[in-house]
Amino acid sequence: MTIRPRMDQKPRPLHYFVPGQVVLHVTRSAGASDAEIIEQVGKQVSDAQRGVEVPGEFVPRFSTASKRIVSQSVVGDGARRATVVVDLGYGKKPEDIAALVADVNRLEKTFNTGAKLSALAAGTAAQIDSVSLNWLMSGAQGAGGTTGGPGAHPVPVSGPAQPYSETLNGDFPRVDWADLVANSASPGEVNVVVLDTAPPLSLLSARFDELVLQQLPGGNPHPVLHRLLGASKQFNTSLSPDGNFLTVRGNNLPDANVTFQVSYNLAKDSDGRLIMETLLNHQSNFEIENHAYLMSDHGLFVAGQIARLVQATDARVKVNIHLVQVLGDYGVGTIETLQQGMNWALDSAATGRPLVINNSLMVNVPRDKGHLFSFDGTELDLPTIQTITSMVAGSMAILEADYVAASSDARFNEVNIVAAAGNDSLPMLPPVRARFPAAFDSVMGVGAINPDGKPAPYSNEPDNPTTAGAVAYGGEAKATADGWVATDTGGLIGVYLGEFPTPGGMVPSVNGWGAWAGTSFAAPRVAAALAILRSTGMTAAAAAAAVAAI
Repeated sequence: MTIRPRMDQKPRPLHYFVPGQVVLHVTRSAGASDAEIIEQVGKQVSDAQRGVEVPGEFVPRFSTASKRIVSQSVVGDGARRATVVVDLGYGKKPEDIAALVADVNRLEKTFNTGAKLSALAAGTAAQIDSVSLNWLMSGAQGAGGTTGGPGAHPVPVSGPAQPYSETLNGDFPRVDWADLVANSASPGEVNVVVLDTAPPLSLLSARFDELVLQQLPGGNPHPVLHRLLGASKQFNTSLSPDGNFLTVRGNNLPDANVTFQVSYNLAKDSDGRLIMETLLNHQSNFEIENHAYLMSDHGLFVAGQIARLVQATDARVKVNIHLVQVLGDYGVGTIETLQQGMNWALDSAATGRPLVINNSLMVNVPRDKGHLFSFDGTELDLPTIQTITSMVAGSMAILEADYVAASSDARFNEVNIVAAAGNDSLPMLPPVRARFPAAFDSVMGVGAINPDGKPAPYSNEPDNPTTAGAVAYGGEAKATADGWVATDTGGLIGVYLGEFPTPGGMVPSVNGWGAWAGTSFAAPRVAAALAILRSTGMTAAAAAAAVAAI
C-alpha cells in the first residue's frame, strides 16, 4: 500500500522540539517572587556552565535570554512546581540545533534530569530539578506523517445517528451498564478535564447562533451545542489571575446535569506573541510530521463525545466538563503549553469531587535512533541525533513527574487520567507501542478497536504493558491515495463546526456534525465510562480495572 503525503500538501520539515528553547523544571519556595526565581535559576545555570566553554560551541546565554515562568502547581509545604522557559536565541540551522542539544545535554547531567522534586535548602527561593528540550506535541499522530493528527481525516455526515456514538454498550465487557444504572441510587458529581484544541471563540459563537438559536431546517437545535452552551448567546467570560487563560461558560443550560466551560490559552512567548499563534505552522515554519490542516474542532468533538455518552448512559450523573486549550488550531503544542493547561485546569476545578483528565494527544518524542530529525530540510549529523534520542527518557521522566503529581492531587477525590495511544500502526504489520503520555504508569493508555472487537488498523498498542490500558471503539477508517479518511458510516460522529480537509480543498460543515476516527476518539469513550463509574462512588483504581483491556 502506498500512501502519499495528504491532501495536496507538500512534505515539510519535521520538528520534534521548539528550536532555541530550554525548559527548566524547578521547585519554588512559598512566597518567592517570579523575579527571585529567575535570579536564582539564572545563577544555578551560570554556575553549572562555569568552566565548560568549548571553542566553537555555544554556552547558554541565560543572562541575556528571554525568560518566563509558565506554570505552577502545589507540591506540598507551600512549595510549588514551576517551569522556566528560556529562549537562548539560537536559530534553526543544523549547527544551531547541535549547539542547543549540547547545552541541554550538559545541563541535564548537572541537574540530574528525571530526579524527584528536590528539597529546598534554607533560604533558597528555587532549585532546578531537571532540564528538557521544549518537546512539541500534537493530537495523536498518524502513521508515516500522512494525517494531521488523528488516525483519519474527518468527513461530513448527514446527522448524529450512529450506534457507537450514542452508547457505551459495545465497549467494556466487564460493565453491565443497564445493571449499573439500575443499582446506582443517587449518582454523584464528577469533574472532567479535556486537554486539547479549542475552536476559535468567533467560530463557536457564530455556529452557536446558526445551529442553536436559529436552529436547523427541521426545527431542532444542535443537541450537543445546546447541551454544552445553553439557549442564550450571552456567554459568561472570565480572565485567569495571571491573564494566561480566558474562560467562556454557557448560559441558561437546558440540562442542569451538564456544565461546560472552555479556557483559551492567552500566554505569550518571549517576543510578546500568543504562543497558540506561534504554533500555527504556516507562521512559525515548523510543524509535526506534516501537521498541515486546521483541526481546532478536535477538542470540542472530544468534549461533546463525553457529554453525550455520559448523559445517554445515565442522565442523572452531573458532569462538569472543562475544555482547556493546550494545542493550537493545527493541533500542535509543547511541553510548556501542556503543563500550563494541566496546572490551570487543576487549580480551577471544583475540589472534593472525582476527577477524570482526558489527553487525546501525544508528545512527539522520536521513536528510535533511526527516526531522522530534519530542520529546514537539512538533516542533523548522527552524533546530534543520538544525543537527542538519549534525552528522551530523561525528558519524559520530567513530564511523568507532573502526571504523577496530577494523579495523586489531594484536592480531589482521586483522579483518573487517560490518553490516546497513538495512530502509528499500519495494516498487516505488528502494532506500534503506545506513545507518551499513554505509556506513563500513572496514565491509562487507550487503543482503538473496530466493531468486531479487533484492533483498528491504525491503532497503537493501548499501553505498556497492554493490559494496563483500555480499548474502545475509535471509528472506522479507510486508506486512500490522500491518506486515511474516516468512513461516513463507521466513523465516530460528533460536533464539528469548521471546515473539512478534502482533496479539492477545505469544505465547510453545513450541519455541525462530522465523522472522525483515531485513538483520539477512543480515549474520551474511556473517560466517559470512568466518569460514570466514579459517580457511583467507585474508587479510581476500581473504575480503571472495570474498563481495562482484558
